[in-house]
Amino acid sequence: SKPAFGGALVLLAAPWTAGLALDGHAWTETKGKPLSVAAVQGNVAQSLKWDPKQLEMQLLLYRDMSFASRPADLIVWPETAVPILKEHAAGYLTMMDGFARDRDSALITGVPVRQRNAEGELRYYNGLTTTGDAQGTYLKQKLVPFGEYVPLQDLLRGLIAFFDLPMSDFARGEPGQPPLTAKGHRIAPFICYEVVYPEFAADLAAESDVLLTVSNDAWFGRSIGPLQHLQMAQMRALEAGRWMIRATNNGVTVLIDPFGRITEQVPAFEQAVLYGEVIPMQGLTPYLQWRSWPLILVCVLLLGWAIVSRPAKGLAR
Repeated sequence: SKPAFGGALVLLAAPWTAGLALDGHAWTETKGKPLSVAAVQGNVAQSLKWDPKQLEMQLLLYRDMSFASRPADLIVWPETAVPILKEHAAGYLTMMDGFARDRDSALITGVPVRQRNAEGELRYYNGLTTTGDAQGTYLKQKLVPFGEYVPLQDLLRGLIAFFDLPMSDFARGEPGQPPLTAKGHRIAPFICYEVVYPEFAADLAAESDVLLTVSNDAWFGRSIGPLQHLQMAQMRALEAGRWMIRATNNGVTVLIDPFGRITEQVPAFEQAVLYGEVIPMQGLTPYLQWRSWPLILVCVLLLGWAIVSRPAKGLAR
């Protein structure tokens, strides 16, 4: 019937109308002074990333770019910027810790981590670690199938060379990991495509003051993949009402404000350091409070409306 159709249309349009009406509304508020940022984009080709002969070049590259950068509260390197196990890079990280402390900075970098899991097994993880005025280590929870782990690997690994990609034997980090801390603020870390999961990102975002995502999008080449990945990161900043630092190996390295807008950006496929400021935020947006439940409720109501409004077979004859 027309009334039923009209009511369903109003119900369907309600979330969109509310969203447009509340566009630009600030759900969160500032918490403390702005933090200056220096995000280092090394632009290391994927063909060189895991080449042992290129290890020293990469370590020196990120060291020298950081040494030459402007002083900043937060220095951020991308995913696996240190392409060897954290334990093997102890001397290098100690040197960078001294550098960061001399500048009164916090340094956050991607690095593979080897440690024992809850069952006592020695496993490898894609991780983030901190030096300088920062604490914490984060182990990636959302792994890329075939890129970071092989589903049913007991059956597939060794069967076809495709399943033996470099760094394809990572373990999944434990759920419930706390945010990192840097310069006295809580930083919600996301590695690579972890940032594409709204519900997953919301858990850490709700406990944080600033969002951080690091990635190596060199796998995408010059396709639209990195730009799509960036758009998803912008949505997470908007949903959480928090500033986001996005540091990548070859772009797109940006700063994103709580409305999902890019405020600073460096060119892709270039060695560059992005400078800017982020502001710690506090408070919960409607999404962080209710997640997807309002949308689920609308869908259930529409489904119920359709069932109730469906004409009986006997009346249709």
